[in-house]
Amino acid sequence: MSLEIVPLTENDRPILEQVIALDEHNPYRHYPGADRKKRRLVFATEIWDQYVRGPLFLWAALWNGTPVGLAGFQGLPWDSDQFGKKMGRFWPVSLAPLDAVVAYRVAEKLLGTVLAEARKEGMQHLSCRVFGDNFAVIHALERNNFLLMDTLVTWLYQPGRMRAPDFRCRHSVRLYEDADREAVLTLARNADFQSRFNRDPWLSEENVRAMHETWATNCCRKIMADEVLVAQSGGRVCGFLGYRKHRIFMAQTGKELWGSGLTAVSPKTPGAYVSLLHAAVTRRFAGSRASVQPDLPDLMDFETQLSNRSILKVWQAFGFRMVRFGYNYHNGNL
Repeated sequence: MSLEIVPLTENDRPILEQVIALDEHNPYRHYPGADRKKRRLVFATEIWDQYVRGPLFLWAALWNGTPVGLAGFQGLPWDSDQFGKKMGRFWPVSLAPLDAVVAYRVAEKLLGTVLAEARKEGMQHLSCRVFGDNFAVIHALERNNFLLMDTLVTWLYQPGRMRAPDFRCRHSVRLYEDADREAVLTLARNADFQSRFNRDPWLSEENVRAMHETWATNCCRKIMADEVLVAQSGGRVCGFLGYRKHRIFMAQTGKELWGSGLTAVSPKTPGAYVSLLHAAVTRRFAGSRASVQPDLPDLMDFETQLSNRSILKVWQAFGFRMVRFGYNYHNGNL
């Protein structure tokens, strides 16, 4: 029985699609409105788009000549600029169903290949997100000194099939305007996100706060968000919510998917997040006419830490349903 790791080239997309077709760890496997073939195509296109645009290195694991696993390594220039160190990402792209012993050997070999490339590139910090039931990769990460940073859960809302609670929101919500920029940045700077970056012992709190502020700046500039909503209390901005449109998902399935991004609210204004969420899923904003039918997407997904119970309770009240969960691992001691 032989195990071989080979680099993929621009002619090897069929290998990527072959492994993804075998793998159950597709991030869109529980998204309705598209058949299994289309969901696989979304995932494959997402990865291949990163590979073509670069810099993303991909390797395939061949077990007795048959592709059974894929992994990638990508440098993160934006993150590196924010934290002043060379940072990258390990992509445990796909792993076919295998015997547990074989699966671990494949995951360990793929991770070892990525670590060697990362060290060659002078990386100082590597991050990885893995599905919660991808045990072979989890075991390989933990044996190679990666630390668990958080558990992320993704919940889905279908505007056409689910109905948001009909209640009076405490705060008015409208689309972001340039005059809101300083208020949005202040909220991002002071927010207690408790994200994977906050829990990372290799990153300073000062740099993490600055990173969130830069992230918010890029949301306002529509670089890291397609749209930003702001909530107001007494004429002042008390919260914001950004989200992006998933263009690859729409191109491959014909269904429009919007995903939430950076969000922050003032702790002094209870109900701000609920007001933002209600406006986001109904597309009803301050000053809009009730007689006008809002332009709603087919699907919306939202993500937070499993420990964020207050947000999860709100999502349950809105009728959201959970579609995936995963872990974020970091290693800052390469």
